[in-house]
Amino acid sequence: MPIEIWALKHTGLNPDHRRFKATAQTFWHVTPAENNPYHEKGPQSAQAPR
Repeated sequence: MPIEIWALKHTGLNPDHRRFKATAQTFWHVTPAENNPYHEKGPQSAQAPR
């Protein structure tokens, strides 16, 4: 059920519940640059730059 419909139904059934907190999550996928020491080896096998 979409959150908007739930909020309206919930407020109708519970008139003293008037505030809601909306929370969003953003997921990122990153790829290291080719000159990055972690590019293909992964952080376990590559040495970190000094």
